[in-house]
Amino acid sequence: MLAKSCPACGTAIPISGRRRFSGLRRWRRVGPCLRCGVPLRWSRSIHLVYISVLVLVADGVVHALLGVRALGWYLLLPIWAIALVAMVTVRFEVAPTQSAGFAQQERKT
Repeated sequence: MLAKSCPACGTAIPISGRRRFSGLRRWRRVGPCLRCGVPLRWSRSIHLVYISVLVLVADGVVHALLGVRALGWYLLLPIWAIALVAMVTVRFEVAPTQSAGFAQQERKT
């Protein structure tokens, strides 16, 4: 469950290797698997992780500066729960290739 691995070859991706796929500027950065070379990216649940962590950090900053909770505990606890579930369920998926994306666009028109 917590072990993240390549869906194509099953190679476990270490924590130091997962950094290549993270980033706030490009939320779903694509990178190759170290063993088989298949393009990988995080699943969509990474968005929930980023957004919930940003909300929790913003609330912590407001609490540190003003001494008042911006969000009540009744809102913070579900955000913590969402972040925890999203962190546990996030996985790697094979990224679509550029040619597949262009083929889908051509079919739509």
